[in-house]
Amino acid sequence: MSEIVKSNIKVRCCLPSDAESVLNVHRAAIRETASSCYPKEIIQDWASPITPSKIKAFAAIQFR
Repeated sequence: MSEIVKSNIKVRCCLPSDAESVLNVHRAAIRETASSCYPKEIIQDWASPITPSKIKAFAAIQFR
């Protein structure tokens, strides 16, 4: 028997103003969730510190 779940979640394209939040979620996913699945060097490379220049570069990417 399947259950119908209603939700108000909406998915939209990433906006430049979302850049820092997206980078924070990405970093947390790698450092917390995936940390036991990869060598420390890979984790450090994939989840390096978030800097203003990284935020600016990510915000400049066109996601549409």
